[in-house]
Order: sequence, then structure tokens, then C-alpha cells
Amino acid sequence: MILSGLMIPLDWVHVPALLYPSSLLRLCCLPIGYAALAWVWSRPRADWVEGATLPLAVIMMMTGGGILGLLGEEQTLYRYLTATLLAGSTALLLFPVTLAWTIGGAGASIACFVGFGLFDPASPVKDTLVFALFFALILGAVVRARRTKMILQQHAFLLNLRGALQERALAGANARLALLANTDALTGLPNRRAFEDEAARLWSDPSNPPQSFGIVLFDIDHFKRLNDTAGHAEGDRCLAAIARAIREVLPSTGMCARYGGEEFIAILRNAGPRDVLRFAEHLRATIEALAWPNPGIKAPVTVSLGLAVGETDRRSETLAALIDLADAALYRSKAEGRNRIVPSWEPTLGEAIDRPLLPAQLCA
Repeated sequence: MILSGLMIPLDWVHVPALLYPSSLLRLCCLPIGYAALAWVWSRPRADWVEGATLPLAVIMMMTGGGILGLLGEEQTLYRYLTATLLAGSTALLLFPVTLAWTIGGAGASIACFVGFGLFDPASPVKDTLVFALFFALILGAVVRARRTKMILQQHAFLLNLRGALQERALAGANARLALLANTDALTGLPNRRAFEDEAARLWSDPSNPPQSFGIVLFDIDHFKRLNDTAGHAEGDRCLAAIARAIREVLPSTGMCARYGGEEFIAILRNAGPRDVLRFAEHLRATIEALAWPNPGIKAPVTVSLGLAVGETDRRSETLAALIDLADAALYRSKAEGRNRIVPSWEPTLGEAIDRPLLPAQLCA
């Protein structure tokens, strides 16, 4: 609409007598049509509605140019129709409609050109038809260029879509591979590598405030005898059952992994000595309550646990040193009779275990 208004001075310079008709047409009549087209394209419409806007826009432009050409001086009509045809060819390239409607827009342009040419007595019929044929060839080339452009756009879209789908599939496959690489297939718990990576990240992450961590290292008592007497399949079922028991009692602030064979390890964030002791006792009692038979010792399966607690802001303490303390405590637990908890520190009276707690109560 702004461009249409800017054409008024050009009309006046070209044919001074067209100032008033041009102003009326370009400032009053054409803006109504442009506003209607803008309203149609303001939100998604049916394909045929959007497609029909191209021939209608071309007819509106050609009608305006034809009226001004007829009101002007001799030979003005062809100049206005030619200029309008050029503007219409731009619309054929820009309007995002189907090829059929593009051809319809080109046909409407030629039809308007011929119609105004035949209506003007001063325009020879032969010249009108020759010019119409010439412009038809030009518009045919424009339509072909539009078709090529649409094919290239569709091809580019399909290539981008295929690339995006392949990238998404690759990302999903990599995520599944990472999960498989970090998960123990038998128990479904994280494996040792996954535990070491996550524990190291939690321990050394500079964005985390200083906090205390608890390490609980435990393994199944007399597991070799279970395998030797009941078979490895029974041993595998026992490991899976213990993994389910671990998940039941593990707090949301903790992580537990299969450390190797019948040995497991858990890390608890923001856990002091009393929190770690309570979690360990709850875990020990839950596994004992499974009453999983061990025919090798004619008694239910139990676990022995070694505990350690450390602070991330103590430079003398490292995660590896904390695990070593828990490992030494685990060996003492086995040496002292198994099915028990041995912390690496000397528990105070306030840390005595009174009763097992629910998972939500284990860590502050």
C-alpha cells in the first residue's frame, strides 16, 4: 500500500492529468483490496482460499493499471499494462501458492492485458495480440522459474528433515548405548564406571557448596557358597532381588551401584554419620528380611557393610580415600562375624541406631 501511494507522483510526472484519478485509485480503491489480501494471509486458510488470492491480486493490479492507462494520453495504456505485468510477475514469484494457482495468476495477467487492449479503440488488435504473446512467453518463463524454485525448496526441506531425523535417531542411539554402557545388565543398577564418574562429579563439582558425603560399601555374605550349592542362576536371582531391595530403601539424594561380583557401593549426599548409620541399618535389615535361602550355610542371605563419612571442603580428604576407609571397615565387618555394620569412625552415643527409618527420613 505504501508503494502504491509512492506511485502517485510518478503518475503525475508521467501524465499530469492523472493526478486525481491516480490519487483516488491508489489511496482509496486499491488499499481496500490490499487490506483484504492481508486479512486472508493473516492466519492459515484453506489452500484454495490462499491460492485464489494470487489471481485476484493480479487482476486488481492489472485493472488499476488499465484504468489509468485508458484515462491517460495515447500510448499510455501499453506503458501502464507493461509496468503492471512486470509487477505481477514479481507477485507470481513471491506468493507461496501451488503451481496451479501460479499458472492461474499468469493467465489472469494475460487475459487482463488482452481485454484492456481490445477495449481501447486506439490500440491495434494486431499489436495487442503480439504483445500478449510476448508477455505470455515471459510469464511462462517466470512460472517455470517458480516451479524450479518450489522443487528446490521442497528438496532442501526434505534434506533438512532427513538430517534432523537422522540426528535425532543418532542421539537416541547414543543415549541408549550410554545407558547400556553405564548399567549393570543383571541388576539394572549403575555399574562401577558409572558410579565412579558420578561420584567424582558430585565430589569435585565447584558449583556445589561444601557438603558431607557418606560411603556405604557392602557385599553378600557367603555368596560363593550360594553359587556352589544352588547354582549360578540362583545366585543371579539373588543379586536381582537384593538390587530391588536397594532401590526400595535408597533415598533420592543417594546413588547405589554394583561395584563388582557380589559387592555394592552407595554414596549419600548431605549425609552425616547418623544419617549413614540409619540408612545402612535399614538396608541391612531389609535384605535380611528377604529371607533368601543360602543352602551353602543353611541360613538366609545377609550382607556386611562398611561405612565412611567425609567433607568436600577438607583438602586432606579425597573420594578415593573415603572409599578406602569404607573398604577397610567392610573387611572388619566380615572379620567380626558378618551381617553387621562397621563404621570407619567411632560412633558416639548420639549416633546409636534406634530403629530403621523410611527412605524419606534417611537424609536431610
